[in-house]
Amino acid sequence: MPCLNLSSLRKSRAQYNYSPLPERYIRLLYVSSNPVCTTYTLKAVKLRDAGSYTALSYVWGSSERTHSIICDGKTLQVTRSVFELLTSDHAKSNKDWPYWIDAICINQNDNEEKADQIRKMHQIFTSAEKVTVWLGQTDQNSDLAMDKLLALSFCSRDLEAYENGRELTSDSQGLGYLRGLNGDEQEKIARALGSLCCRPWFLRVWTFQEIILAGRRAFLTCGSRSMRWYEFAEATRFVARATVHGFSFVFENASVGMHSVESIQEMLLLSRLRERERNGLHLPQLLGVASRKSTTNPLDRVYGVLGLAPPALRSRIRINYGDESEAAKQQLNIECLKACIKHDPELSLLYMVSGSEPQAGLPSWCPNLYSGKLRTLAMGLQGRAGISSRSVVNGQLPKASCQANSNLLRAHGYNLDTVGTVARTTYHWSDFAQNLEKPTVDDAKGNLAWLQEVSALLKQHEHTDIPVSTILTLAEGDLPAFKDVSLQEALKHNIEIWQHSIDPDHPVPQIEERVRTAAFVLHSRFLTNCHHRKVRFVRAKVH
Repeated sequence: MPCLNLSSLRKSRAQYNYSPLPERYIRLLYVSSNPVCTTYTLKAVKLRDAGSYTALSYVWGSSERTHSIICDGKTLQVTRSVFELLTSDHAKSNKDWPYWIDAICINQNDNEEKADQIRKMHQIFTSAEKVTVWLGQTDQNSDLAMDKLLALSFCSRDLEAYENGRELTSDSQGLGYLRGLNGDEQEKIARALGSLCCRPWFLRVWTFQEIILAGRRAFLTCGSRSMRWYEFAEATRFVARATVHGFSFVFENASVGMHSVESIQEMLLLSRLRERERNGLHLPQLLGVASRKSTTNPLDRVYGVLGLAPPALRSRIRINYGDESEAAKQQLNIECLKACIKHDPELSLLYMVSGSEPQAGLPSWCPNLYSGKLRTLAMGLQGRAGISSRSVVNGQLPKASCQANSNLLRAHGYNLDTVGTVARTTYHWSDFAQNLEKPTVDDAKGNLAWLQEVSALLKQHEHTDIPVSTILTLAEGDLPAFKDVSLQEALKHNIEIWQHSIDPDHPVPQIEERVRTAAFVLHSRFLTNCHHRKVRFVRAKVH
């Protein structure tokens, strides 16, 4: 019987008090069990000599400390989420190594210690022998969802196809597995998968950083089930791609679910990118991702991704939890982006401004990092809008700089083209529960109106005549190559679907699987480009 629940012990024991943590040290939590109870010990260890330990990635939930454990013979108050984690079957069966748990191993009442430990977050998670992602207790058929994802992760042929950029074919091993389920079983699994992916861990800013730092050393645990993070992410990606073949998630909250699935794929791709870019990831891109994540403290939209940035860049950004005023948040916003420009003077961060809500006190070139509506830097500047930026002027991109003690941005630019008109319409997909081939009537009408307006701006009579360069512009240039499938062919199939939704008598011709898959990807890119934006900018001239 664990002694951590006994009220008499809580009353009789003194409260745990943290001792100052020496420089270059972290704390680790050691577990001791006997037939009577489980107790814990916190030890300060030098980070480089810490040995084997497990770092925990989880969602805090409420910050109220409603539970307690016995630590070093004293009572230590903890949150409900930490208590559930420590008393889970998984924790009881994994006591070989000590734990690093931020809520316990960092004195949360000491802002200077918090700042110091956040600066070490990169080392803490990359030095851990293992990183455990804790999604929470078993609930809403989560065991079923985990079991099915584990089974799908063995469909290696399908997963290798994704690695090599090939489309999912109708004879794939994984689709055969899904199609072998009867209707009721499919529905039950689809709902279980949807519920699992809606857990808050997938949308938090800190967990985003932690999983990318962990990479292939991460294991994802929910209740009594556990599997490797990469296998989980690949299997989830498979189910997301299977939507075009008739199998999909069923979400109680469709918007949250879709964003969670998108987040899983984003974490997977950035994890792989970090394996190649050992010096750190592109901070403006990370800030764009963080702006869409959930966080209790707005400052964490910056602090929560610094561990992924290049060391030289993150050393320029001061971490300070002692001042959380609006003025302090604005100053952090400005200083962070000035550091980005100094580290990398290309103007990629300006791409985010068009999706940012303006805020008094910020320079016009400075996107509001706390708005939650920054445009995603899903790709670099090269090739955007049909322009090969590498050949602008002798292979050089425009450079920018900010003078010391000034927020004035100075940059050299090049006249590439002129914006002739601003489009009034945008791409629609309001019902996230519907797949590609079942749009709502309103969305279908809106999408046809969007293409017709684009066609009019380009002085074309038929929207089916839109050139490839314009399709790439509308899709932000981010499309995989599909062998023998033209973009016009994929767009035409989407148009046929919208027309059929408006008029059920309008036929949708039978097409090959490769065209269907290309149409689905094109539809997804249109949606991503229009995410959080109400207007599209269309170039007057398209070459």
